[in-house]
Amino acid sequence: GLTQGGKADLGTAGPNVPAAWHNWYITLRRKNERLAALAERNRNAAEALRLWEENVKLQGKYLARFPGHGGVVDDLKKAQVEVTRLKRGELKSVKPTDLTISYKVTRLEPRLLLIEGTINTLDLSKIRVNIQDEKYAEIESQGTDFKMANGTQEWDNATVKQGKFSQRLKLNVDPADMGRPPSDIYPLKSPRFELSVTFNPRYQAAFIQDIYGWHGEGLTARPDMVVEDPSRAGIMDGKKYPLRMVQRKLILSQDDITGKGKKVLAELK
Repeated sequence: GLTQGGKADLGTAGPNVPAAWHNWYITLRRKNERLAALAERNRNAAEALRLWEENVKLQGKYLARFPGHGGVVDDLKKAQVEVTRLKRGELKSVKPTDLTISYKVTRLEPRLLLIEGTINTLDLSKIRVNIQDEKYAEIESQGTDFKMANGTQEWDNATVKQGKFSQRLKLNVDPADMGRPPSDIYPLKSPRFELSVTFNPRYQAAFIQDIYGWHGEGLTARPDMVVEDPSRAGIMDGKKYPLRMVQRKLILSQDDITGKGKKVLAELK
């Protein structure tokens, strides 16, 4: 509750109480705003209005407990403007740009690959670059010992800067720097390997998720680049949203990876 002076009565919990309230508030505000944007893109004015009105109620509840919180006061003013606009029947026509991934794979030396590419998303987005046996799932299903002796997988996250990303996959060193032969960590026994480059909204910072959503519910891309995974769906307001990612894959041979000399192996434009 509040003291007579209007300050939060924290009791024995100390500053954890207002921090918990703020985290709760931010999560619900973002959920409503992201779903409202999605509703507008679907030309559903009534649903967008309902969600912005939910934010007005949410902000009123927060300010009743923590009066005068500057950020929440500003959020309330913004929500009220959106409610007024939608009540006038005005819908925004803003739509996210379709995301497109392009990249080139170069072998710099045996077991060392350079992946360079572009994607038209916000700076500081994270791009997952992964390589594994084409039939990695089958190898993995045969138990840990078999997988360790026969399976190869390596991944890392590249950061987007001015629409570009670059990542090296180092299959030529011990990643733990323990002096083990690289072939013990990355056996590379299969004839074919799958390389994937993925934009996954769940790896992104909050300001990027504000555009594309937690689960990619606001994400658009060319049909051949969109991957939906219902098994990793999220639930918001009682509705399931399958995880939507942008991804491009290609196949490399064992010789592509282990061959000598520098060589451009593939390019997806």
